[in-house]
Amino acid sequence: MITLQTLKEMQAALQAVLEEGAYLRDALSRVLRGRELSAAERAWIRETLYRAVQLKNRYWTQLEAFAAEHPGKDESVMDIRLVITSQQREKRDLLAVDRHVQALLRPKSRVRKFVEFLDANPPGRLFPSLKQEPLEHLWRFHSHPLWLVRKWLGSLSPEDVLKLCRFNNGPPEAVLRVNPLKNSREELLARLAEAGARCVPDPVAPLAIRADHRFDPLTQPGYREGRFTLQSVSSQLVCLYVNPKPGQRVLDYCAGEGGKTLLLAHLMKGRGEVHAHDAQGWRLRNLQLRARREGVGNVRLGGLREIRNLAGRFDLVLLDVPCSGSGNLRHQPELRWKLQPGDLNRFNRQQLEILEEAAPLAAPGGLLAYVTCSLFREENHKVISRFLRTHPDWSLVRPADHLTRQHAKNFWLPADALKPFTGPDYFEVLPHRDNLPAMFCAILKRESGHNTEDVARG
Repeated sequence: MITLQTLKEMQAALQAVLEEGAYLRDALSRVLRGRELSAAERAWIRETLYRAVQLKNRYWTQLEAFAAEHPGKDESVMDIRLVITSQQREKRDLLAVDRHVQALLRPKSRVRKFVEFLDANPPGRLFPSLKQEPLEHLWRFHSHPLWLVRKWLGSLSPEDVLKLCRFNNGPPEAVLRVNPLKNSREELLARLAEAGARCVPDPVAPLAIRADHRFDPLTQPGYREGRFTLQSVSSQLVCLYVNPKPGQRVLDYCAGEGGKTLLLAHLMKGRGEVHAHDAQGWRLRNLQLRARREGVGNVRLGGLREIRNLAGRFDLVLLDVPCSGSGNLRHQPELRWKLQPGDLNRFNRQQLEILEEAAPLAAPGGLLAYVTCSLFREENHKVISRFLRTHPDWSLVRPADHLTRQHAKNFWLPADALKPFTGPDYFEVLPHRDNLPAMFCAILKRESGHNTEDVARG
């Protein structure tokens, strides 16, 4: 049951994220760990803290205006009780958990005064309109850093920035990726329906299932058996666009925890090799276990030495490089407050360094797929342009050509289904256009080889 002590711990978690730079997932874990809570109560705590972090600027504007009329003891702290009160007024229907928390807070005189303040000061009075002051409206009411909104308004219309902000402020989606070796999507949907989970097939990605944002995979049949895993639609789509062929030798050079590695292995129908590497090797610890659980036998884990011994022999190198994560603010809302304008230069240097490291690993005539989840041109288009200017033995493969050649036969997804995400030069998923987390992909082709012996010795 949620108690006043629970609310105090939620207050501490919120301060840890907003003031101390903690990650929301870690702060949430500390609140939930060891507590006897129902599934509905755990979901309510998650949603409340997610919303509080997402809409920090909106709630601060309300709290500062309220404090000007009703000074409190510590106005430098975002009071979780008042944040919850504001959130409940935004909801159309209150859950049983909301009503229970309302009963806890009702005796608090400051909460009662805040309710009266909100009655007298609706959003139209506290916040400027989008039409009159788009910058002020977007950064305050839709709660994104001022510099970030200003940057977006430099390349997008106010209406598109509004769509982007609204997408970022939505609940994080739970998307499943079916394991085709163990069940079809239809079979898994039927199993989940029998267990009471509310799920629907994604209209584009053939292995994706969209679940209610309260979906908990650990409680569902089939998760521990490897029948499905969690992977965003955008992440699945970029793998489908790259579309490695069965029998190829593929390298996922920035594999992380291996989500794309496993899907690439499935797309290759278990034939060929998918090598996984990450500079932070600890991130790969669970990949071998995940591969066994999914029944995938063509994933290879090796250190940098083993990878370099195969320099010049990879048909495809996937580079999902570290980036700002500016296109993934819905699932990690704290990133918007961590990110600073100067960070882009640091990411640029790192991205170009990784491109330089990985390029010699591709075979002559091989492909390199440069991928980010960023919306910034500095991390996408400009990185590719700089790389191509100094590497005449590499060329850009345009989406129309890639879809024709790489998707000519044996494809998982018809090329026409991917065309809405392609422009003249790149593959791009855009939140304000596609209602999906951002994903960028440039396909490059190696026209002639580097000295692979030097790379192997390095």
